[in-house]
Amino acid sequence: MPRTLNGRKCEVPVKKILSGVAPERAVSRDALADPGSPAPFVELVPPGWAHRGIAGHMILLKYR
Repeated sequence: MPRTLNGRKCEVPVKKILSGVAPERAVSRDALADPGSPAPFVELVPPGWAHRGIAGHMILLKYR
């Protein structure tokens, strides 16, 4: 689990990454104790998937 410089867990950014948000938009790497720690979660997202907000709801869409 990625942690910030002050030791807090980054659960919400991981949830965003798993929802398809680009890692650079989900969390600032400068705020992480280990900037490479989100990489395993990025690998879990299928290629070509990203989130789109519709009426405040997040859904996963596959690009063709």
